[in-house]
Amino acid sequence: MSDYAVVDPAAFTTEELMSAARGEVKALKPQLAVVLLRAKLGDAAEQQLTDLARDGTVDPRARHAATLELASLPSARKTLESLLTSSEQLVADAAAKALQRSQSVDD
Repeated sequence: MSDYAVVDPAAFTTEELMSAARGEVKALKPQLAVVLLRAKLGDAAEQQLTDLARDGTVDPRARHAATLELASLPSARKTLESLLTSSEQLVADAAAKALQRSQSVDD
């Protein structure tokens, strides 16, 4: 018996993953949906990740996950900088961590 499950991002539509990330689908944890969305869309997920990270109605843990996923996208630097002032501390901390990560990659 295995201690983990393998979830294929291709098994979900983008809409299903966005709904799950927003907490509207209980069968999939929002944070997992965010990671699957990034895996499914690759760099094309930037707009969806940005929308999730900025949406104050989304669970802070999912916003945190979206912010961390943005770290791997060099074009998302301005978005990450804007999230530093988020009123949700979990998101602001994730933005700071993401910017540190992206800066260490640039060096």
